[in-house]
Amino acid sequence: MTISTASSVSILCAGPGLGFYVPGVIVQKQLARRNIPAEVHVFESLLTEDKKGNLPRAKASFHRNFSFALMGQQMVKDPSPYLDEPATETLLRNWKTENRTHFIVFSGFWIPVLERYLALCPEKPDIELCHVDSANSSSWSLFDTSASYYKHIWFNNWEHRSISFFLDVAGFDPVPYSHRDPSYMVHGGGWGMGTYKEKVKELNRMKLELDVLAYELKDLEEADPVNRYYMIDPDWHAWERGADGKYGFPPLGIVQEQSATQYINNKEYPELYRYISKKKAIISKPGAGTLIDSLSSSTPLICLEPFGGYENKNSQLWQHYGLGLSFSDWMESGCSDELLQDCHKNLLKVRASTPEYVNTYINKLSHGT
Repeated sequence: MTISTASSVSILCAGPGLGFYVPGVIVQKQLARRNIPAEVHVFESLLTEDKKGNLPRAKASFHRNFSFALMGQQMVKDPSPYLDEPATETLLRNWKTENRTHFIVFSGFWIPVLERYLALCPEKPDIELCHVDSANSSSWSLFDTSASYYKHIWFNNWEHRSISFFLDVAGFDPVPYSHRDPSYMVHGGGWGMGTYKEKVKELNRMKLELDVLAYELKDLEEADPVNRYYMIDPDWHAWERGADGKYGFPPLGIVQEQSATQYINNKEYPELYRYISKKKAIISKPGAGTLIDSLSSSTPLICLEPFGGYENKNSQLWQHYGLGLSFSDWMESGCSDELLQDCHKNLLKVRASTPEYVNTYINKLSHGT
C-alpha cells in the first residue's frame, strides 16, 4: 500500500531521554519499509542556537547528579519562547504547502507548534498523541490536549491498568530465555540518569555478569574491569541529522581496553537493542524507551528508582503484570533466575495478545479512518 507524498506522515519527536525520540525513528523506518512516506522532526532542532548549546550541558549535569535531574524535572515549562521563529515559520509553511494531514506525536512540546499549524488548516489533520509512559510525562502535562481533533494513543496506562500497544523494535522474535547470555544489561536510559552506577557496584560484589552502558569518558575512569562496557557516541545528538540528512539511532560501540571505541551506526534499529534482546534482564530506571525494549524483546525489567511520578507508574504497571520486579524484591529473592523466567513468560503472553502499533496505524490508513 502507498499513500501520496501530500499525505506523508509527520512524526514529531523530542530528544531528552531518547524515549520520545527513538520510538519515532522506529516508526518512520517501519512505515518506509511498507512504502509509506514519513518524515521525523525533532523539537530541539527548532530551538535557538544558544538553547541548543545548553542541552549537552544539561545532559551531563543530569547524568552526574540524579537529585539535580529530579529537581530539574519539576521546573519543566513551555519551551515555545525559545523557538527559532524563522525555522518554525519555515516548517509550518512547508507543512501547509505539502498539505500535511497525518501526524504521530511523541512529545507534548509540539502542541503549541501544532496549534499554529491547525490555525492554517481549513480541515483538521489526523493527529495521534502517543503516550509511551503509563501516565502523563512532563511535556504532556504542560498543555491542554482535550480538543476532539487530538487522538490520545496510550501504549501503557496505569490508571486503567492497561497495555494497549507495543512497538516491534527490530522485527525479530524474542530470544528464548534458555538461549540468552548469562548477563544483565545495566543502564540509565538515554541520558544516563538514575542510581544504576551504585547498583553496578552492589551487583559486582555478588559476582554477577554485567553489561553496562557508559555515557561519557569519565564513566570509564570509574569502570570495573569485570564488566563489559558499551558507550553511545558522546558526539551524537538527537536533534542533529546524520550525513544522509535523516535522523537515526544513537551510534553504539563496545569499549575496548587497548583501542578506541568503534561506533556502529545501525540503520535498522537501535544497536543497543541487539544486546538487550539477548540478556536475562534490563536493570534500569523504568523509562518509556526501556518499557518498549522490554516488551518488544520480552526481556524482564528490574526497576531502579524512577525519574519522577510517571516513571513510578511505569514501574507499578510492569510489576502489576509480572513483567518485571523492583530491584529490592529481586535482591531479596537472591537474584532469582526463576522469577525472571516467569517475567519473560508473562512478557511473551502480553506481547502476543497486544496490537503492534505500526501495523495498527497502517491498517487504519488503508481503511481511510
